[in-house]
Amino acid sequence: MEVTMNAQINRQAIHKLVDELSERELRVAKLYLERLKQNPEDVAARDMRDAEIINAHADELNAEAEDVLGYQAEW
Repeated sequence: MEVTMNAQINRQAIHKLVDELSERELRVAKLYLERLKQNPEDVAARDMRDAEIINAHADELNAEAEDVLGYQAEW
């Protein structure tokens, strides 16, 4: 299926959308757009490396999280 787009209409729609977004939403949108531009194999490889690092330090990270929860106020 081929889709034809009017660049001017799309530009206006994008500007309207961007004007309605908060700064945080704009940052998140930018991250998503950057991610879409990346090669899927590179993304998968990076995600795998990240998972390996997290798994290698899982015990230490979990101990830190338990320590932090110990400071949480009782409500």
